[in-house]
Amino acid sequence: MATITGAKGGSQKQHTPVEQPDSAQSMARCRMLLVLGEGEFAGGLDATRIFLDGTPLGNADGTMNFENVSWEFRPGTQTQTPIPGFPAVENETTVGVSLTKVTPWTRAISNTQIDAVLVRIGIPGLQQQENDGDIVGTTVQYHIDLAVDGGVYSTVMTKTITEKLSSLYELTHRINLPKASTGWQIRVVRDTADSTSQMLQNKTQVQAITEVIDARLRYPHTALLYVSFNAKSFSNIPKISCKPKGRVIRIPQNYDPIARTYSGTWDGTFKWGWTNNPAWIWFDILTEPRFGLGRRVTPAMLDKWELYRIAQRCDQKVPDGKGGSGTEPRFMFDVYIQAQADAWQVIKDIAAGFNGMTFWGNNMFNVVSDMPADTSKLQILTRASVVGKPTYSSGSEKNRYSSALINFSDPDNHYQDRTTAVMFPDLVKQFKFKQTQLTAIGCTRESEAQRRGGWAVYSNSLDRIITVQTGLDGFAYVPGTVFAFADERLSGRVYGGRITEYNAALKSVTTDRGTSAVPGDTLMIRTQGGTVESRTIQAVNGQQLILATAFTAEPLPNAIFVIDAGQLRLQYFRVTNLTFNDEENTYSITGAEYNGAKYDAVDNNARLDTPPISLIPTGLVGQPSNIAISSYDSVRQGQRIATMVASWDAPVDKNGKPQADIVAYQAQWKRGDNEWINIPETGLRNIEVSGIYSGDYLVRVRAINSGGASSLWASSVLTHLTGRTGGVPKPVGLRTTAINWGIQIDWSFPADTGDTLQTELQYSVNGSGNNPLLLAGVPYPQHTYTQLGLKAGQEFWYRARLVDRIGNQSDWTGWVRGESNANADDYLGDIADDFLTSADGDRLTSDIDT
Repeated sequence: MATITGAKGGSQKQHTPVEQPDSAQSMARCRMLLVLGEGEFAGGLDATRIFLDGTPLGNADGTMNFENVSWEFRPGTQTQTPIPGFPAVENETTVGVSLTKVTPWTRAISNTQIDAVLVRIGIPGLQQQENDGDIVGTTVQYHIDLAVDGGVYSTVMTKTITEKLSSLYELTHRINLPKASTGWQIRVVRDTADSTSQMLQNKTQVQAITEVIDARLRYPHTALLYVSFNAKSFSNIPKISCKPKGRVIRIPQNYDPIARTYSGTWDGTFKWGWTNNPAWIWFDILTEPRFGLGRRVTPAMLDKWELYRIAQRCDQKVPDGKGGSGTEPRFMFDVYIQAQADAWQVIKDIAAGFNGMTFWGNNMFNVVSDMPADTSKLQILTRASVVGKPTYSSGSEKNRYSSALINFSDPDNHYQDRTTAVMFPDLVKQFKFKQTQLTAIGCTRESEAQRRGGWAVYSNSLDRIITVQTGLDGFAYVPGTVFAFADERLSGRVYGGRITEYNAALKSVTTDRGTSAVPGDTLMIRTQGGTVESRTIQAVNGQQLILATAFTAEPLPNAIFVIDAGQLRLQYFRVTNLTFNDEENTYSITGAEYNGAKYDAVDNNARLDTPPISLIPTGLVGQPSNIAISSYDSVRQGQRIATMVASWDAPVDKNGKPQADIVAYQAQWKRGDNEWINIPETGLRNIEVSGIYSGDYLVRVRAINSGGASSLWASSVLTHLTGRTGGVPKPVGLRTTAINWGIQIDWSFPADTGDTLQTELQYSVNGSGNNPLLLAGVPYPQHTYTQLGLKAGQEFWYRARLVDRIGNQSDWTGWVRGESNANADDYLGDIADDFLTSADGDRLTSDIDT
């Protein structure tokens, strides 16, 4: 038997890999000093108004969103203190380039004013995995070389790092710079070979380079924000932003910029304060000598009183567009000017913040705003005061807009641009959907952006332009002046001229021509007080106008007058350009259409009505449309009365808007086959006819314009209405009686004819009734009529019908024969009696008696 023998075997214990802990942590802090702007700033900064990558440092409840963050603010005063921890002026530039042994990193520096540079090196990880699986530290080495004025490089420092790192580790090296004429070249060289294995991590990269000027500065007149935070909190340097209140500027002494109110009367002096009222920002840009135009423009070259009026309008409360009764200031201007720009363009952009216009004239910087006209500065013109003919023009319909897209800065999205839209249905009907786009500079509210868009669209629609030449009257005009112009060739009425006499005692004005004025119209004259005064006309006596009240000052001799009538308004324009013609000693004035209703339409979304300026027919008068007939019942004195109602729509022009020159309508109606019955002219678009009978009714209407021209008739559809049954009863007992030289016609009224208006009589030369003629309409309740002037024995045939008070007609009676008296004895007796009782008969009988 075989014997098997053996021995017990054993095995080595298995190794468990371990990772060595990190031996170092990056303790780099990011310190940033930001120049906010030219001081002094009002500030108002706290942790909720400073942001890192869009996130506020703190919250309203006092909690912080970041750890180990500190900040300081300097408003930019002359005597502000330096910020602690900043012994130098540093300007960091992000690099973020990988550093390899094969490719060193180099940078040329040309700013010879700096004292040193800071090179920040980053090591994303520094570790290696050994064969037994353990993860331990390793070593990496690099050095920095410096060359002066393009010379040879020399090593200024060498760095060896032996650590275990699993996350980004940063080191900052200061390199002091020797004096140079043209600059330096910095080179960072990696000495350690690049890793070729995943088991070895020793990458290096150049994070940033910072130029340094050694100085502890306080930066007078410069608003500063200093922020410091731990670099490990961010993978890259975050974007820092803030919401401070901006510059402290000159504002009126009586102005409260927070409440936006003005107390008492302004004495013309200023104080320093913060505001975002665009009028005072415009004033600051022009008068500030450090960065504005203050070295060339003095306050005396600005009309601060007009600016004060504009500023008050900017602060007026308007609906905030959110529904309800909420209000907000009309205009605010929040803008951050970050770069040098053309001065004229900057002040134009700021003036646009209050719908303004800037121009240079009379050695002054002038500013005007498109706002309701100052009546104390209103001017007037007529054809009697212009040279030649006025010239009218307007833009192409292709350039008329009905909608707008407006870009504004949205504070809820860190002032990134956002777009809002406005659209006006009335203008869409007129011009179709045509959209413009604009940028509302300095606007941070959607509601204000929509108001600016509405202003732009409405101003675009009011684009009639006038150009006139006038004499020395033009001296009183400047761009922005609003003037009224009376042009009888356009209006079709005489509403302007010159006065020849003014009688203060009689409160009368005598004009140089007959006018179309009526009591209730408004007379406007420039007086010796320098203003245009308006008075209501109480009576008109030829060329003499009697006023309700006298003028406060005597009108100028041969002064211009204009009349603003109720049914016909004057044309109003705002001056946009003014030129003096040296050779002719005249002023050329160009004005854009002015409509005072525009501002209420922009602020309150009110309807923009265009007042009528002409009574001259513009062409074919359109027909009324949609004529509808209906009826209703009412009870009067215990009887049911049926009333017909007819209504219609006004004629429209080619743009789909109601024709502006329609002043009245003519209407007619009829029942069945009866004749058309007229209704008195009316300015309404409906009529009522009471007491109708049952039957089928038609109504037709035509429009009449201010020139008296009428449209074609427009008819309704045949409509059956229920009213009184039957019809108007016929006269009864129609009969004739022969009289000398004539025929007497008599008739009687049947029952239920108390509403009769008249009895119509017709006559014919034969019994067939061919070509009947109207004899008379005899008022009710007369029931007899005599036709005289006939020959003896002359024969006619008669018939009659009744007409009630609303025009309903009865049927005609049958024809009745009538004949004038044919008995000669009756005529001879009458002749003898008539002759003997006459003066000639008296003389004859007296001669016979003698």
